[in-house]
Amino acid sequence: MVVVGEFVGGALLGAVFGLLLEAVVDAAKTVSTFKSNFKNMESILIQIVPVINRIQILNQVLDISEDETLVLKETLETGAFIVKKCAKVRAWNYAKRYRYSSKLKELERLLETTFTIVVPAQTARDVKEMQLGVNDLKCLLKGLSKKLSAGGGGGSVKNSFVSYSGVPEPSLDPRVGLDIPLMELKRDLFDKDVCVLTLTAPGGCGKTTLIKSLCADKDVKDKFGDNIIYISVTKIAKLEDIVRTIFHKYDDEAPDVSDDELAIYQVEALLRERGGSNPILLVLDGVWSGSESLIEKFKFSLPDYKILVSSRFEFPRFGSPHRLETLSYKDAMSLFRHFAKNCDIQDQDTMKKIVKCCKGLPLALKVVGGSLNGQPPSIWKAKEIEYSEGVTVLESNVEVLDCMKKTFDGLDSKLREFYMDLGSFPQGQKIPVTSLIDMWSELYNLDEKGILAISKLHELSYMNLLSLDVTRRFTQKDASEVDSSYKEWFAGEVDDFYNEHFVMLHDILRDLVIYDYKSQSASESVEKRRRLFVDATGNNFPSWWQNPQHISARLLSISTGEYFSSTWCDMQPPEVETLILNFRSKKYDLPEFIEKMKNLKVVIITNYGFFNANLGRFSLLNSSSNLKRLRLENVSIPSLDIPTLPLMNLRKLSLVMCNNVHALCNGSITLSVMMPNLEEISIDYSNDLEKLPKGICDILSLKKLSITNCHKLSALPIDIAKLENLEILRLSSCSGLSELPNSITRLPKLSFLDISDCLISNLPSEFGQLQSLRTFSMRGCLSLNMCNLPVSIMNMNQLEEVRCDEEAADLFTDLRLYLEKLKVVVLKEELNLNRL
Repeated sequence: MVVVGEFVGGALLGAVFGLLLEAVVDAAKTVSTFKSNFKNMESILIQIVPVINRIQILNQVLDISEDETLVLKETLETGAFIVKKCAKVRAWNYAKRYRYSSKLKELERLLETTFTIVVPAQTARDVKEMQLGVNDLKCLLKGLSKKLSAGGGGGSVKNSFVSYSGVPEPSLDPRVGLDIPLMELKRDLFDKDVCVLTLTAPGGCGKTTLIKSLCADKDVKDKFGDNIIYISVTKIAKLEDIVRTIFHKYDDEAPDVSDDELAIYQVEALLRERGGSNPILLVLDGVWSGSESLIEKFKFSLPDYKILVSSRFEFPRFGSPHRLETLSYKDAMSLFRHFAKNCDIQDQDTMKKIVKCCKGLPLALKVVGGSLNGQPPSIWKAKEIEYSEGVTVLESNVEVLDCMKKTFDGLDSKLREFYMDLGSFPQGQKIPVTSLIDMWSELYNLDEKGILAISKLHELSYMNLLSLDVTRRFTQKDASEVDSSYKEWFAGEVDDFYNEHFVMLHDILRDLVIYDYKSQSASESVEKRRRLFVDATGNNFPSWWQNPQHISARLLSISTGEYFSSTWCDMQPPEVETLILNFRSKKYDLPEFIEKMKNLKVVIITNYGFFNANLGRFSLLNSSSNLKRLRLENVSIPSLDIPTLPLMNLRKLSLVMCNNVHALCNGSITLSVMMPNLEEISIDYSNDLEKLPKGICDILSLKKLSITNCHKLSALPIDIAKLENLEILRLSSCSGLSELPNSITRLPKLSFLDISDCLISNLPSEFGQLQSLRTFSMRGCLSLNMCNLPVSIMNMNQLEEVRCDEEAADLFTDLRLYLEKLKVVVLKEELNLNRL
């Protein structure tokens, strides 16, 4: 609700308007007799709020008497009186209802006429008077300036927060790899429906080079002429600094005002006067995070007025940004050769290796190439050796490091901790979002569904510190809406299912994480570090590896290569809560020191090799009595035939691309005995899973069961009905599954069922007995048709959403006559060339 206090200065006109608005809003809520009239009037009055504010600002600036708005004030007072009278009319009094209905309509017409014709005319006059006063002041100031100059006291005040350089000249750096981004940026710039464009990329990627090339482009200059306002913004820039810079562009002295709203109004008046009907382009280069409101203030209703923002950060409020990527190898080599042009290096392999170490970052290519320009071959070879020994471009070049650290240093301490954890995973590999949810839920006590973890990843993504990749993307529309268009479908965030979500960390950004980790570690002994990363992919272990170490880290990540001999150090890690083991080999023995991890809660074991790895010493995990989450990827499951203590606290088991899953029940101990309190099981991409491991249906605590992309799975066990607490059952993309057992209808708490992309042609006849089912996803089930739907489905009054293809939408659209809550969502898969 809009209240009186929202009006500038709380002046008399604003107070009277506020009384009328409050009376209308209250009547619309409490009086049913003229409800539609009150709602319409409320809409009109809310649109008038900015006009009332503007009138009062002008009255204050121009010192106009309240008497001039007396007629307007009387109109508003009359309106408030009529509204209060109408509020007292009873529904049964038809005579009064008719009379006051006419008065309300007349009041609506009077308000519309007053605020669309009379008031704008008065406001336009006030603006002209204000401009006349400003012109007089300018003449006075120019005269004063001449006197000061003549007396030798002249000078200029230089602003260190923003800088203006007219229409900027193109960067002296070559425009390598920017032709397509420039073309795409121009396309949207010339789109009449686009008001604000944003260009985003990490530091050093060439945003400013691209912006300056755009401003100097012939087509852009022909369109905008002298009305290109380029402003380089720094982290601590203020609104008043930008206002002064815009006035300086037109050789106008900016007014010294402390009121932001008045300053913005004067900028709009200046652009309207100077720009006229000509296009205007305002370029804000280098805007920092949290500046959405600043950008919003400079959005004016001017003809063909555009704002172009470049930033290291994303601003989702202004639509999808233009993302500037790092250079391809070919473009990187071309740019490097430009800066290292005065050299006589015959060893092309050396040059290639150095260029690859620059990771496609234009700034790194410029700095490294420039440093080698004109240098003898020995210097080039020395640089190659330096990089081959693990020294990164960031560590060897202060300019590149300073540029990249600006964004990193802008992270708050908590978000920085999350970002540092990404260094636990190998370079160049996709990081499963589910792994991050597992580790962060325990390390930082985040929610188990992953809502807070995903929000942190989005924050980091908006800062261009990582990218989120979804292997399968869908758009959706409501089947009941005629001619409705498809919209983006945030499947993971709707269902809290992130098996197809991954984090990608650019190599140069991962180098930044590791650099920061090393910087912190340099001042701490191994024993005191909060997180410990051991990278021994080349069998290059740290110096402390062979000596017994007591460590207090809560997060321990160890990465080894294909030649690792599984010779582990004698580590004492009692405080470790999350253990991440990354390797690349066909056989891998777990480290003996796992037995000493009494606080271990999360274990993530990933084989990045081509073939499944055989895990040795798997039974060591049974000593981890506090283990809650276990994730195995690309391994062959060992048999649990050795009598050991059960994992009483294990809540989640994730098996990704694992073979021999049936070994979980082949031994003398079944899964239900070893992991009796599991709440979630996820099996994804298992090539040899034909049926569920025996004992799963005896885990009565199980709430979520996801069997996805297991194409040899042919049937579910009949005793699945024993899972009395099962709430979510996912069976998507199991192409060998052709039917569901009738016993599935006896799952009392099942609220979500997904059989998408399965070849199921019939649903159980008693399907309607699933009285807790709220969401049913059957996208890609082309074998199902109306004849195959059981009659009992009409009894599912609690069913809220069915997800399907457009071809199957009619199956359930007709059922909406019987199922009042039902919403039919049509899903369409988008082409994704990066899909696994």
